[in-house]
Amino acid sequence: MLRCLSRKNEVYRKSRVHVNYNLTCNFTTHGCFYVVDCYPIGNAGYECKDVDHFVNYLGFCCNFVC
Repeated sequence: MLRCLSRKNEVYRKSRVHVNYNLTCNFTTHGCFYVVDCYPIGNAGYECKDVDHFVNYLGFCCNFVC
């Protein structure tokens, strides 16, 4: 990233034009899990409801494109 910034700053100092920075960004997930409420209903059966889905995000990353 520092090499990209120094090249763009050099262009800016010489030409005095606005310099655009191109970024590619993405995010990744680390994992997920579900929480479900289940109640016994007899005869070895269960009734399940209230399903909640949780996701743990690992991070958000942006890369400069020079």
